[in-house]
This record gives sequence, C-alpha cells and structure tokens, in this order.
Amino acid sequence: MNPPPVSATMKPSSKPAPADKSPMLQAFMTDCVKHVDRRLDELIPAGEVSPRSVHEAIRWSLFAGGKRLRPALVLAVGESFGASRSSLLDTACALEMIH
Repeated sequence: MNPPPVSATMKPSSKPAPADKSPMLQAFMTDCVKHVDRRLDELIPAGEVSPRSVHEAIRWSLFAGGKRLRPALVLAVGESFGASRSSLLDTACALEMIH
C-alpha cells in the first residue's frame, strides 16, 4: 500500500516532545558548561595575543553563548563508561571548537 500524497496543507502527525525539566539533567548541563567554558578559556589565547583579530574572532565565536550540548554528550557517554571528566574534557572542548 502506498502512503498518501503529501500536500502543503498536511500537518505533522507528531508534536515535539516537551522539554525535560529534570533537576538532575539541568545540574549536569550547568556543571558541563562551567567545566567546558573554563577549559576553553585556558586553551584559547586571549584576544590581546597576536594575531589579535584571529584570537578575538575565535573567542567571540566560542563564547557567544550556547548550550554546549555536544561536549556534554562526550562527557556523559565517557563518564558512563568509567572515564574521568578530566580525561574527557579536552576531547569535549575539541568537539565544541570544531562545531
């Protein structure tokens, strides 16, 4: 049996899932953001360091705000397999820098 034709008036059959308000998840994400931001600040040269325009642009891009979901996933998965946060942090930061 073929699916019905798609038309511009069709609505999606499912609604987005409600946001998780879990205090444990919120605490984990807050902690991840704190650790990742601190490590990124250590890894990326200050905006005053030459070449100034490059470092300012990198820092603006990295610290312009964001959820840090990708590095949090690295930390969550790694920690669930027994890795220490300190051993995962540079990889989590690298993923955030690539993004």
